Amino acid sequence: MLNVTTNDANNYLLSTIVDKLTTAVHTTVAKEVGEETATQLLTGFGTIHAQMLKAADGAGQLADGVATLRDGTVTLHAGTGELSAGAGELYAGQVKLRAGANQLTDGAGQLSSGLSVLKDKTATLPTDTQT
Repeated sequence: MLNVTTNDANNYLLSTIVDKLTTAVHTTVAKEVGEETATQLLTGFGTIHAQMLKAADGAGQLADGVATLRDGTVTLHAGTGELSAGAGELYAGQVKLRAGANQLTDGAGQLSSGLSVLKDKTATLPTDTQT
């Protein structure tokens, strides 16, 4: 509260005017400060509300991202299983390929040996047919 001290002995009318003026100033200042504080408070609540909406939106986006990550992880897990199965099939195919290549090598060796025998046995054929 605003206090002003006057001397009634010097001027009673002035004391009365100063008292009324002091009361009016106090009331006006209190009202203005109250309105300003209320305005700032309401503005602050509006800002808080807007920021909470942004936070809620961000939380929703985060939840969507986590769901996408979860789905991607499930897909990755399934793909890893398929890759493992495919690697097993590839290994089995390589084993068969190696066995087939060994058979081919053996067969080529037998063919070469047989052709050598055939050559040796037919080497005299041209001269034998002339007589």
